[in-house]
Amino acid sequence: MKGMLKRALAGVAAAVLTVAGLVGLAGTANADTITITDGGTNNGVIDGHSFKYVQIASYDTYTEDDGYTGLSTVQDPPEAYSAVVEAVNAVFGTGSVPDSGVDPLVWAQGVSGRKMGDNSAFPWNSDANSREFAQHLVDTLKNNQDVWTDAGAASNGQLKITVPDNGLYLIMDTTQGVTDATETLPMLVVTKDGSANVVVKNQRTNTPPTKTVTGDTNHTVTQGQTVEFTIEGEVPATAGADAAYAYVFTDYANDGIEIDLDSVKVYYGQNDPMTELTGGYTVAVDGNPAVQGQKVTGSASNTAATPKADPTFTVSIPKSTLDGIQSAAGQPLVVKYSATVTETVTMVDNWATVTRGKNESDPGQAPTLTTADLSFTKVGEGGATLDGVQFTIARKDGVALPNGYPTTVKSDGDGKVTFPNLADGTYTITESAPKDGYLDLGLSFDVKITTENGVAKIEVIDESAKNWAGLNYDLVTGTGDAIMVQNITKITQLPLTGAAGTMLFTVLGLLIAGAGVTVYMKSRSVKHALRG
Repeated sequence: MKGMLKRALAGVAAAVLTVAGLVGLAGTANADTITITDGGTNNGVIDGHSFKYVQIASYDTYTEDDGYTGLSTVQDPPEAYSAVVEAVNAVFGTGSVPDSGVDPLVWAQGVSGRKMGDNSAFPWNSDANSREFAQHLVDTLKNNQDVWTDAGAASNGQLKITVPDNGLYLIMDTTQGVTDATETLPMLVVTKDGSANVVVKNQRTNTPPTKTVTGDTNHTVTQGQTVEFTIEGEVPATAGADAAYAYVFTDYANDGIEIDLDSVKVYYGQNDPMTELTGGYTVAVDGNPAVQGQKVTGSASNTAATPKADPTFTVSIPKSTLDGIQSAAGQPLVVKYSATVTETVTMVDNWATVTRGKNESDPGQAPTLTTADLSFTKVGEGGATLDGVQFTIARKDGVALPNGYPTTVKSDGDGKVTFPNLADGTYTITESAPKDGYLDLGLSFDVKITTENGVAKIEVIDESAKNWAGLNYDLVTGTGDAIMVQNITKITQLPLTGAAGTMLFTVLGLLIAGAGVTVYMKSRSVKHALRG
């Protein structure tokens, strides 16, 4: 009777394992080869990783009609058989295997009521029994070197393992000091009638997140402006991770921005809009949770040479939260936040990393944001610099400059006027209060800023003197930081060029002609009086 039960359960187990596989089964071909791959770019990591294997079960019989059937736990080495019994009892409860006359794997698959199935697909959480069973096997056998066979190291994205027979194999990663991937989960692979192919069960950790910015103009910004940064990683698989596991975003900003920590939000998934994670994560500065209203400024230590010198803030998402979004594993996991450009800005550089468990990725960098100072010199008679002359600035398109921007500036002792930290665009500069003793021409001029490859080009594109409408006196000359704005004390000091010169000479000509007529008429009147 006992033998009949064993044969019946063996048939059930073989059918289950053939159809569903056990943990790592992904396909079958040649009985003596197992191929492990990395799953492609940005998935798992296998190159340079070493593996070893031990056979756990074999097929009892082979026929041309039915192929391999009757998968049973191996008796040799005995340590492997004992490990299977211990693992089955650990998963299903101590004493689960009825007695030594029943194969433990057959019992587990056939009558336990909690069958183990295929758990090979990312994120490897479809069957907790299978994963737990495989981990117990590794924990029991990993220090028993006699039962293992070295499988070598992988290269070019794969490792081919030659096994002695068809059956069920436990494979584990033996690589030490891994920093490019999460810990590799153990794999149970069934071979039957050909090679089995399986994707390594780890996740690449050295891939940097992407970091982008919106709200800028051609990657240029204005002092006081608010921009939004986005850091994109991916929802990690948490299968096999311990309770302390966390996925951590770390932001590294330079001192050109101030970050509003109340604006930090987390989103995930592929829908548009993405799903917001409304809680279950911690925003912290220097390890301390952020408080409401807290703002933090980037650090000058974070540079292209040392992008990870001084963390600005972190967003830590624990395993308990990640477990709840495993349906989105492998999909985008995003942090968004707002930042204000500071008055000390020269350029805005910003990096970020993600940490899966213990391994921090390389930094991902947002596009560099630059600003331009609009400067010119105010001069008077003889090129003398004029201080105290007031100017205002406004965007030509009518859009207001950011709150707090210094839109009114007076020339300093050297006649210098500077409107700092401007984005690309066209700006109108107006002389609102001329120096005492100088004419109020109602002068204004337009300046266009265009940045290419981080270098700003500044040029005057228009000039107007509203109190002398229609005349162009070329009072504003130069480009870049060599722009000069002239003023005069009397009209004859105007630089007579172009239409202004023609107009002025025409006016003077008419005045002279008029004076001549007057003199002539008066002369005739005198002559007539003398004759009379």
